[in-house]
Amino acid sequence: MYCSWFTAFPDAVAQPEELLIDGNRVVLISTSAGTDTGGFLGLAPTGKSFRLPMVFIFALNERQIVHERRIYDFTGLLVQIGMLKAKPV
Repeated sequence: MYCSWFTAFPDAVAQPEELLIDGNRVVLISTSAGTDTGGFLGLAPTGKSFRLPMVFIFALNERQIVHERRIYDFTGLLVQIGMLKAKPV
């Protein structure tokens, strides 16, 4: 997955915004941004950029990550890079 991501978006960066730690649970809020210059999901590059807010939720056990959940708007990413059309609201 990471290989495909960085091939499609070689300039991708993640900017951490907030970190919350409560016992054995950790929440990280960040924004990823980049440009589709390598082609995503096997399609030709669109040259369009994106900004994708993301939330990561981790469960820890003995200082090791034992579970991870990622929450992000994948459809919004596809719309931003021009792979999916959306009706105006």
